Amino acid sequence: MNEELLITEESIFQVPLLVPMAAKYFEKIGNKNNDEYYRSVDIRLCLEKICDNYIYEFIDDKDKEKWNKKGMVLHNKLQVAKNYLDSDIVEALIAAKNIGNKGAHEGEEASYCEKDFEVAQTAIFNFSLEVLVFYFKKYGYAKMNKEGSWVPYIFSTLPPLYRVKVLRRYFETNPEHIVIEKLAMAYTKARMNKEMVEFLDLCLDVGHINKYQYDSLIEEMKQIEECLDKFPIARNMKEAKENFLVACKRVAMECDISQEPFILLMSLIFYGSKDEILSEKEKNVQTDRDLRSSMIINWHIVEEK
Repeated sequence: MNEELLITEESIFQVPLLVPMAAKYFEKIGNKNNDEYYRSVDIRLCLEKICDNYIYEFIDDKDKEKWNKKGMVLHNKLQVAKNYLDSDIVEALIAAKNIGNKGAHEGEEASYCEKDFEVAQTAIFNFSLEVLVFYFKKYGYAKMNKEGSWVPYIFSTLPPLYRVKVLRRYFETNPEHIVIEKLAMAYTKARMNKEMVEFLDLCLDVGHINKYQYDSLIEEMKQIEECLDKFPIARNMKEAKENFLVACKRVAMECDISQEPFILLMSLIFYGSKDEILSEKEKNVQTDRDLRSSMIINWHIVEEK
C-alpha cells in the first residue's frame, strides 16, 4: 500500500482500506505497465487476501467452520460474505473474480480491456468502504456509554475523505444527529466546504435537523475551518497509522479495548492483524518505561554531583 500518497479526490481510489497484503495486489492491478495476464491473476490474489484476512474475521463460528474445510473455493467464500455485507457489493466482487478467472482458465491468451481492470478495482475499493459501513450498521457509530463513545475518535484517525465516503453511506441508513455532525466535520476537514453546506441544506430540507440545529452546525463548522491547521489531520495512510496508534494509547488509558471489534477492523487496515497493533503498543510502553528509567538514573547522577 502506498502509505505516503496524499489522499485527494483524485488519488483516494488508489488506496483502498484493505489489509496491507490485499492492498499490495490492488496496486498491481492498476499498474498498466504490467502484463494483462498477471494483472488478472492479481485480481484473484487480492480477493483471496480480502476473504481470508478480512472477511473471515467478521463471520460467525458456524461459517468459519465451513470456511476452514479443505477445498473452500473463492466463489463460495464470497457467497458466505453475502450473509454479512450488502449483496450488491459482494456481487461486484464476484464479477471482479470472473475477470480474474479469465487469467486462471485461459492463460495469457485471455482477452481483456482496460475497463475490466477498472471495474474490478472499483468493486474492491467500494468493498473496503462497505466493511466500515457494515460495522456501524451492526454495532452503531457512537454509543453514549463510556465503552463505545471512543469509536468516532478512533475512526477520525483516517484521512477525512475516507470518513466522508463511509459516513455518507452510513447516513443513508441512519441520519441521526451525531452522524450528521461528524459527516459535516469530515467534509470540513477534507476542505470540502461547498459539499458540507449542501449536505446540511439537504438535512434541513428533509427534516433531519431543524433551523436551530442547522445554524449551530454551520457555526461549529466555521470555527473548525478556522482552526484546521491545529488538528492532527492525516494527509495519507502513514500519518493515519501514527494517529491511530496515539489514539489507541489514549483510549486504552480509560478502558480495555483489546477485544473490541472496531480496533480489530482498524488494526487490519493499518497492520494486517491485531497482533501487530498490540505489539506496537507494547513497544511504545517499553519505550516509555526505558525513558522513565533513563530520567531516574540521570536524575540520581545529577543529584550525586
